[in-house]
Amino acid sequence: ARRHPLGVFGVIVIGLLFFCGVFAELVAPYDPLVPNRGTETLAQLSAPVSADETTLTVEDGSDVGFGQTVDIEDEKVIIIFLDGDTLTVERGAGGTVAASHDVGVSLAISGVEKLEGPSLRHPFGTDRLGRDVLSRTIFGARISLLIGLVSIGFGVTLGSLLGVISGYFGRLIDSLIQRSVDMLLAFPAVVLLLAIVAVIGDEDSAVRQFLANSTPVPQDSFLGVPNFLDIFVVSLGIGVAVAVGVARVVRGAVLSIKENVYIEAARALGASD
Repeated sequence: ARRHPLGVFGVIVIGLLFFCGVFAELVAPYDPLVPNRGTETLAQLSAPVSADETTLTVEDGSDVGFGQTVDIEDEKVIIIFLDGDTLTVERGAGGTVAASHDVGVSLAISGVEKLEGPSLRHPFGTDRLGRDVLSRTIFGARISLLIGLVSIGFGVTLGSLLGVISGYFGRLIDSLIQRSVDMLLAFPAVVLLLAIVAVIGDEDSAVRQFLANSTPVPQDSFLGVPNFLDIFVVSLGIGVAVAVGVARVVRGAVLSIKENVYIEAARALGASD
């Protein structure tokens, strides 16, 4: 660890990523899909009001505006006229029930906290729908881990299999596999990925239909990952692109290993492929 501090730092970062992905429900401060609502106090009642009164007297009503819908405890009222600190209102708005309120009760307005900057309540701010960006980032770690693990696992497995077959048997099999690899490597990586995902990611594609109907891969939300099947298909597409490079590297390793003396000795003793 002392010789490779950057490596240790990388391990810590990856460890935090895994921790957030696995325990996202415990780590995230808010629901990543639910808009957050905030409440702002505008004024306070300076005189009690009964359920049938339509005139309110408040302290410092400068923040109250015409036409606003404000909350008084569990009741909503609409401001229809302002005269200094005296408000004429419509009681029981929004399906609420008019009720009596005592002195000191707050008039508040609530709304979705859209596009808020970083704060103690929302360290990463909120998005245009009022959702907490930090919570969405934490839950996003789970999706990133799924894509990374599935794509690399599938890509390395498929690429290693093709590389071993190509390097060991050679001749026609090697030519077919390597010419296919050359053809795929000729495309820029982004273009190749877009093409693969476009082919296998369509709802009517054979790959997607096979996964949906013949495998236990769930189609809806699973392990907190929405649209699990769609993300799984995208991961397989990325894995195909990974397999192309892996096949070439593994083939080179197999070509060097199969010429060693102990391989020849095994063949002389009658060992099978």
